[in-house]
Amino acid sequence: MKLLSGHFAVLAALVGLMLVLGLLLAAYRWYRPAPVPNERQLALMDLMQGKEFVYRGDRGKLTLPYRLFMPERTRTDNTKADSTNADNTKAKALPLILVLHASTGRGNNNFSQLSPAVEQLTSAKLQSLSAAAVIVPQCPKGVEWTDVKPSGPPYGNYAMAGTTVSERFKAVLALIDDVIANYPIDQRRIYITGSSMGASATWQFLYHFPHVFAAAIPMNGRTDPSQAAIIGQTPLWMFHGIRDKVAPIENSRAMQAALEAQGVPSQLTELDAGHGIEYESFTPETYLWLLQQELTTAPRSERENTASGKKYE
Repeated sequence: MKLLSGHFAVLAALVGLMLVLGLLLAAYRWYRPAPVPNERQLALMDLMQGKEFVYRGDRGKLTLPYRLFMPERTRTDNTKADSTNADNTKAKALPLILVLHASTGRGNNNFSQLSPAVEQLTSAKLQSLSAAAVIVPQCPKGVEWTDVKPSGPPYGNYAMAGTTVSERFKAVLALIDDVIANYPIDQRRIYITGSSMGASATWQFLYHFPHVFAAAIPMNGRTDPSQAAIIGQTPLWMFHGIRDKVAPIENSRAMQAALEAQGVPSQLTELDAGHGIEYESFTPETYLWLLQQELTTAPRSERENTASGKKYE
């Protein structure tokens, strides 16, 4: 009887400890300090315009904070060049690089999304080679860029057929339209890149919207090799760390094999690294390759706008 009573006492103590730990965790989540920008993010906040874009879709209003980098020669001129002067328009129009951040960038503070890739793309080193605008929207907390619900690491490839176009995707496309309407952007030279959650979104963007982006650089993430014929319509340079434990390199190797089977030219660079590969991925060679790509089809603005609820091919 005493032994049984002792067991109950131990069990009660364990339950009490678990309750205390649960309360402490809840208190931490409630009272934990808001994130503060690191040195890289502070520098980029000074360099890039911070704005909010409000998208009104079928599910209501969605606000996307975003940062926009415009090269020095156009930073004071936020109007499009005169469309009646083709030579003037061509001379002033800039390529635009869309950067989709990883899961750690989510929120509404408009700085957590400023990753090493953004630092590289806006650096004087790369911008001096060829000027480009860079836009970095921020995904809200609690969701991903896509509507696909991952189960947990390691994140493997999955079937994209039947996946829906998320409201975040539609908001990003509408945001790009807004930037095109207000800045001198070359609509045949809009590019997409992303790491981790952003890479997975990049892959799905290419599946849902072929012929929208002139080229893409996914850095790890997960994809669907069975859709290589569709995804491969966009020029690709893939990067993946061979020691990636979050999104295994087999994800990109399988896609590369599928693209080769389709006869689609693409590149996969395997890095001696883990999951964080943004600094290693964006080199002068990578950057110049990206900016050399150009749409061979009509720009999206010359077709029907999916972001407004219409379909286009």
